[in-house]
Amino acid sequence: MTPTEQQLKHIKTQYQLYLHTEAGRDDLATAMKMLKQWRREAQEGFDTYLTKYVKITNLPNQISDRMECIEITPICLNNLCHTNAELMKSFGYASRLGYNVSSCPCGKAHCFELHTVTQAKDTLIDYTRDYAGETSKWFFPISTSLHASTFLRLFGDRHTVIRTDSGCDCYGRVMYPGYKMEMDEFQEFIDGVGKVVAF
Repeated sequence: MTPTEQQLKHIKTQYQLYLHTEAGRDDLATAMKMLKQWRREAQEGFDTYLTKYVKITNLPNQISDRMECIEITPICLNNLCHTNAELMKSFGYASRLGYNVSSCPCGKAHCFELHTVTQAKDTLIDYTRDYAGETSKWFFPISTSLHASTFLRLFGDRHTVIRTDSGCDCYGRVMYPGYKMEMDEFQEFIDGVGKVVAF
């Protein structure tokens, strides 16, 4: 169920009030630091994997059939999706852990970045502003009740950004940040995560 305009206005107001708290000011500083770093890297020619490059036909059906392209409602700060989703719980939402899926221009090298979105009944909503200004994201939900903090404790940082390559012939050949996996290895890992019960 998509929130109404009045509900969105209320969320925006409350989020702005949050940004004036100590925790909110810390979040703002973190988001601005990360945004400046990305802009600096973009100016220096650092290649970025983007949502718009994703070609789902280059992904196995077990992955692509579960992916959903979510329009971004950019109310909350960039790069702080896990925190943002926790804050949205105060408005009665649930959170959903998964991976944001992006790709290189040829669509054969993929980046799976741990991501949390908000869930309202059967509708997934992404309130986190995208650092690259994209208006939508491919989201691959994990069948788990784990939250990001528990996921990190169990599986470590290296599983927060996972790269796969099915024959990239552009800049995906260079070492892009993240843990490299074969696609079948990634699927096996995801299946294993789904068997872990939150505690």
